Amino acid sequence: MKALKDQLREWKKQSKQAKKKNNKKQKEKLSTREIEELMVMHRPCYERRRGALRQK
Repeated sequence: MKALKDQLREWKKQSKQAKKKNNKKQKEKLSTREIEELMVMHRPCYERRRGALRQK
């Protein structure tokens, strides 16, 4: 009976060690141009003037 308990303890220790691995996501490296594109900086801007849409 003692041998079974020891085996169970060892098995629990090994299973806990296997679970501790963290799968970190790799960060996506974006250039400044890509970030500005995501923020819609390099697109024409339109606004209303006297009811018509005008490009800034």
